[in-house]
Amino acid sequence: MKVLIVDDDPTITGTLFDTLSGIGQGVEPIEASQAPAALQHVGNKAITVALIDLRLTQHSGLSPGKAIYNGIRLGEDIRKKSPSTLIVMYSGDILPGSETQFPHYADC
Repeated sequence: MKVLIVDDDPTITGTLFDTLSGIGQGVEPIEASQAPAALQHVGNKAITVALIDLRLTQHSGLSPGKAIYNGIRLGEDIRKKSPSTLIVMYSGDILPGSETQFPHYADC
């Protein structure tokens, strides 16, 4: 099972990578710190699960002046390229009231 980890924080990415690597038994973690790299992995490998930081920063691979490539947008693009990939979004940055920012994901 290939698990794609997409986070712009190397500490989070490293922790998830080490944790998943320790599971063994056919779990292969793959890291990407930017959206374009994540999409390239999805195009080149059969990704089973994508763990995505909900709040990727504007530095996640886009040119200045373009919209922020957040986790929602990346999840949607991964779903288009690979409909069978399970998408899991997370954030260490969620504050009270943020469910209004992403209302269609509030019940997840």
